[in-house]
Amino acid sequence: MTRRSTTIRNRIAERIRHTRKTDVFLRQDFVDLGAYDVIGRELRKLVRDGALVQVEYGLYARAKRSVLSGKPIPVTPLIDIGYQALRRLGYSPTPSKAALDYIEGRTTQVPAGDRIAVRGARVKRKIAFGPRVIEYT
Repeated sequence: MTRRSTTIRNRIAERIRHTRKTDVFLRQDFVDLGAYDVIGRELRKLVRDGALVQVEYGLYARAKRSVLSGKPIPVTPLIDIGYQALRRLGYSPTPSKAALDYIEGRTTQVPAGDRIAVRGARVKRKIAFGPRVIEYT
């Protein structure tokens, strides 16, 4: 009887593949698989391989290859990653005033930029991918 060896990297990748509720992963999601440094090293390897993209320190998003450039990009828009990440971090994000006006039909002007309102809390995290950055109101 042969036993197949599974590495920490394979276990992390499998957990990412089987998680369907969210596209955002925290480093703490994998703490049960190994030591802090080992998890960080394996997550960096998955980023290098294109399975994940890093959107903030300790915060990763599921990735796919861009059809235009071939480089890894998040599978969901950055604003959705921001909402998911803030919920995972314990905040209560809501659409900004401009986005809410557009959603409810009070204006036809599409809000510029990625803004998320977080009531009653000061968010210090910089969630970003490439040149795009989430702003908080």
